[in-house]
Amino acid sequence: MLTTEFQCCMITLFKQIARCLSSSHFQAALAARSWCLSMPGTTTEKLVANINYACGSGLADCRAIQEGGPCYSTDIIKVANYAMNAYYYIAGHEDFNCYFDGSGRIVYDDPRLRISLMKQTGSFMKQAGLLEDTIEFEV
Repeated sequence: MLTTEFQCCMITLFKQIARCLSSSHFQAALAARSWCLSMPGTTTEKLVANINYACGSGLADCRAIQEGGPCYSTDIIKVANYAMNAYYYIAGHEDFNCYFDGSGRIVYDDPRLRISLMKQTGSFMKQAGLLEDTIEFEV
């Protein structure tokens, strides 16, 4: 059985945590650690529309994904993810800035780290004989 003093202490603690989590400072920090990516299964046509919207808005700087740029790729998913995330960052870390007619999603773990870990895991599994084919991962 919990003592009344302990219960009061815990209630006070949880109220303080709730205030911190809802503070604008915490929300800004959380938003800074978020990325906007395309939903799996999004059609090529929709990805192209998202690129055109994000890059044509005048907000997102999409020079890096143009031919000759450091992030140029022929992979439409990578290009769309870059454009959508660039727009999300410059327009503000708000859910609606990653909506893209339902084809955007916000993730809170760095997609570059996830891809690196997946590649390492896939490589290990292949070396161990647990995986026969190579796996391509999307950024």
